[in-house]
Amino acid sequence: MKRQFYRLYGLILLVGCLLVFSFNQLINALEKQTTEYQINVDYLFTAYEQEFESGGEQKLPRFSYVLLEDLALTPNLQARLLKGETVSLLDTHGLTFYYRISNKHEQALRFGPFYSEPPKSDYVPYLIVVFYGCLGLTLLAFMRPLFKDLFALQRQAIRFGVKPQHIPLSITRSSSIYPLASALSTMSEKLVSLLQLHRDLSRTLSHEVRTPLSRMKFLLEILSPSIESEDKKQLFDDIREIEAMLETYLNFAKADNASVLVCQKVHYIRALFKVIAPKYAMHRHTLDIRFTHNTEKANFDRNLMLLALQNLIINSIRYARKTIAVDISIVGDEYSLTVEDDGPGVCDEATQLIQVFQRGSDEQDETSGFGLGLYIVQTAALKHRGCFSIETSQRLGGAKMCLRWPRMT
Repeated sequence: MKRQFYRLYGLILLVGCLLVFSFNQLINALEKQTTEYQINVDYLFTAYEQEFESGGEQKLPRFSYVLLEDLALTPNLQARLLKGETVSLLDTHGLTFYYRISNKHEQALRFGPFYSEPPKSDYVPYLIVVFYGCLGLTLLAFMRPLFKDLFALQRQAIRFGVKPQHIPLSITRSSSIYPLASALSTMSEKLVSLLQLHRDLSRTLSHEVRTPLSRMKFLLEILSPSIESEDKKQLFDDIREIEAMLETYLNFAKADNASVLVCQKVHYIRALFKVIAPKYAMHRHTLDIRFTHNTEKANFDRNLMLLALQNLIINSIRYARKTIAVDISIVGDEYSLTVEDDGPGVCDEATQLIQVFQRGSDEQDETSGFGLGLYIVQTAALKHRGCFSIETSQRLGGAKMCLRWPRMT
């Protein structure tokens, strides 16, 4: 990328120097002093009338001789004068005199004075406008292809963010951003491959793994009379653990699927709780799970919010002693989904638990999970342009998990 930058910078600098040099030569050629002079006849008539009316005061230009040593000439003018050319000089009073060397080389023939100012060049302002116009067109010629390629690359990146797919390499090799476009194309191809592998793995787990588990449960029921009750319980617990791990991973795959667009619509909170509450009715003898809300409806993606809420409740069930409080409220310009419990509270590594495959420090504890639940909640929050946090519950004394996302007007 540095090579492309220096190449573009060098080309712009070179073309700019060529433009400056060309216009400088053009102006010098146009402003080059001529060796021929023209005298306005009207000026002579006017000067004669003024001299006649003034009674003898010199108005007409006259010829006279001056010594060469009395003239303060530059080397260039002196050389021209010695060559026999006629040169013009402007004295301190603004009078113009013309000089030419006489036959006597010690003297110069002077003709003047002339009161009229020499004509000024009226083409210089136009040349300046043309110069800056050419400079602007040159910069446009260099910058337009660059920004055209950048805009094309930006559109491809936006389309990739909406729907991951391979970004074709449409930028030519001569472009200054070709290395960037090539790297982006390669990266998109790898990401698409990883996403496809992720989807294939989810399908495999969903269909191929569940079938053997079902057969194992069926065979275990058939062989249960010949198996010790303790061994039978252990086998069933192992199968349930595998099923729970499978279900958690599939939920993680659904939440983390980048190709699924979030569809936020208005949903009634009461309807959402009616779907969630029966799933945990089995815990009603040991836990008091309360559902409250201060708003009748909210904007969210129903599938993602169900997934996040289930994982929050499951996480609280592992640690709660007696009470779990689920609440959806409006707080300022945000919706707030909170799940609180009266468990042991927030540990020092609470922030790390939000990351994927991060579990509690007590990995031998059967309630520690598989390290995906809170990451699923975090993913759901991000897809709603919100945030997820874990803190200590002031009301119940345990953990308070809060998912916040902006209200849509």
